[in-house]
Amino acid sequence: MAKDKKAKDTRLQNFPKKWASILEKLCNGEDGSKDDFLDTAQQSSKDDLDKMIVKFNENLADFRKDMDADTDLQDKKEAYAEAASFYRDGIKVNEAKAMYCIYLKRSI
Repeated sequence: MAKDKKAKDTRLQNFPKKWASILEKLCNGEDGSKDDFLDTAQQSSKDDLDKMIVKFNENLADFRKDMDADTDLQDKKEAYAEAASFYRDGIKVNEAKAMYCIYLKRSI
């Protein structure tokens, strides 16, 4: 039997799945905590929702700023990029070669 992909929480059924699954986990305590965000948001006025949007966007900016400033993370990103370059280059070369063979095959 196929797994039901719809949101279990009826408040999230028409909300994009990408975000709904995150909120379901958060609000249903699947990550070990329980958040009452959905209840709070649904009971909020338009002005309160505007304030929440500003607050969450400020939080996003803070997370991005802190992430960019995390030197350990940046060092790991650079190490990953350097290590992965061998594989990316190999993939590009083999894709180009395969595409050229397809091109030649179609012209025969």
